[in-house]
Amino acid sequence: MFKFFENLLEPFPEEIPQQAPDTLWAFCRHYSKGAEKFIVIMAISSGLIAIFEAALFGFLGRLVDWLSTQSRETFLADEGKTLLLYGFFILVLMPIVVSLHAMITHQTLLGNYPMVIRWQSHRYLLAQGLAFYQDELAGRVATKVMQTALAVREAVMKLLDLLLYVVVYILSIVIVIGKAD
Repeated sequence: MFKFFENLLEPFPEEIPQQAPDTLWAFCRHYSKGAEKFIVIMAISSGLIAIFEAALFGFLGRLVDWLSTQSRETFLADEGKTLLLYGFFILVLMPIVVSLHAMITHQTLLGNYPMVIRWQSHRYLLAQGLAFYQDELAGRVATKVMQTALAVREAVMKLLDLLLYVVVYILSIVIVIGKAD
């Protein structure tokens, strides 16, 4: 049903894997190659959702002000266009952004992003010599590959999804409250 989004990120890239860098930032960037545009789309849509949710509070406050100050007979005539604009925003634009965020996050990134990391790691390990495997237990190497993929995915996605959402939401609420005064 969501095959389009599931096929956006190739889980088995053809490029020859290189040794991963030592620093956390470079390590995550190294394993995020190919997924950057989807991570950016996820981050932008997360920020937009935060702005939209904060804007809803501003709209509700404005609506309460209108209902308490305007006459009932002319309310729709005076504010009908603004209400239609808010209705479009709430009923059309917000669901599109939320759906895009959900599809990119759940269908594109959560499944294929760690597979890209696993595939790159696996292919890099195939190029290692016998001495490498004599120093390490096979189960430990396999466990590191599996856990590293999930750890990179969680670190990158939590940072750019949840942390960005919280920061943008707080800033948006501050702006909404600042405009109310």
